[in-house]
Amino acid sequence: MKIIVKEATYQEEIKHSKFITVLIPVKSKEEVKECLRKVKENYPKATHYCYAFRLEQDKGMSDDGEPAKTAGAPMLTVLEKQSLINILAVTVRYFGGVKLGPGSLIKAYTGGVQKALANANKEEVEEGYEVAISCSYQEEKQVEKALQGIYIKKKYYDEKCHFLCQGKKEEFESLKPFLTTDLIPTLIPKK
Repeated sequence: MKIIVKEATYQEEIKHSKFITVLIPVKSKEEVKECLRKVKENYPKATHYCYAFRLEQDKGMSDDGEPAKTAGAPMLTVLEKQSLINILAVTVRYFGGVKLGPGSLIKAYTGGVQKALANANKEEVEEGYEVAISCSYQEEKQVEKALQGIYIKKKYYDEKCHFLCQGKKEEFESLKPFLTTDLIPTLIPKK
């Protein structure tokens, strides 16, 4: 599986229509809705806002007025073939006066996503877990030694030492006495 690290954009003109493809990293349907709203705000008065998204447990698409299966479905196919998740692809179209047939539309929408992905910063990820760990100041060195090789997302202190970490389930076995949360499924960078 792969994710994109940050937003990527590609723009082209086909028979006087302007196609702007925006790829956005997302983690929930709520984020998808919010990002679609922002794209519409950033590119006002477009004729179509076609999109496809893939999350860990969900996916969706829209042709937004284009002929059925000429925009959203082909865009989603590109995301699936490249094993991308937690991504939203939106293609904004400003109609230029020349109608494109179904074949040309499919080519425009898939091509925009493919070209935007070619410029995107991608990262291999795998299923893992996020966990919170707490220990006393006296146990800090012991816990840090056990955390070697595990990604420490955040570390902070109050009356105890706290770590927010991401890793594989087996990496947390020796740390069970220090866990303050259950293992929360998440995606982690592939080692």
